[in-house]
Amino acid sequence: MKRIIVIEGCDRTGKSTFISKLDERFRDLGYFPVIFHLMGPTKFESLSFDNDDKSLIQLAKFNDEYDLFREILNANSGNIIILDRSHFGEYVWTKYWDRHGKYTDYLFTDMFFNRHKDLFNNMLYINFYISDISILEEWINSSEEDKQIFTIKGKSVVENIGDVYKMFNELFEIVRNHGIKCININNNSTLEYLEKVLVTNTIKQL
Repeated sequence: MKRIIVIEGCDRTGKSTFISKLDERFRDLGYFPVIFHLMGPTKFESLSFDNDDKSLIQLAKFNDEYDLFREILNANSGNIIILDRSHFGEYVWTKYWDRHGKYTDYLFTDMFFNRHKDLFNNMLYINFYISDISILEEWINSSEEDKQIFTIKGKSVVENIGDVYKMFNELFEIVRNHGIKCININNNSTLEYLEKVLVTNTIKQL
């Protein structure tokens, strides 16, 4: 059974709802999920570091997170780690926000994968999406914060969703090519479908 489950995908596709149901199901089965919502890079605006120093600090942060995951798994054989976003997503969001830092290149090198090979061998990567873009567009437009995020670079919400989806598909192939087990999950509308089908099928594939 894979004990690290990474949930990645575009905003508003239902990742957090899915994780909540996955957490509930695992607890019913006697496991002890530990959920992390990993955010983007640490903000350094108030510090006088140059970009190279910022990249080194960020690299240390990612490596420390993986060392923490290792300790959690070693502490109890029933522990499962669920990541709501992970370092993988930086492949997408660094490009989307035009963030630059050497750590983003390092995260996809053999050096990084080899350092944490034991964890990657114990990982299931899930790309979460909604195939009906009009539903996702409606949900994004219902939130002013999300709407601002998806109307950058002079593009419409639909155009930016398309760009993000394309990059997540590229990321999926990169992760799979490093030997990590990967699956796509399409949440196309209802909570009932999410609970009865997606959660069950995900656990079966562990």
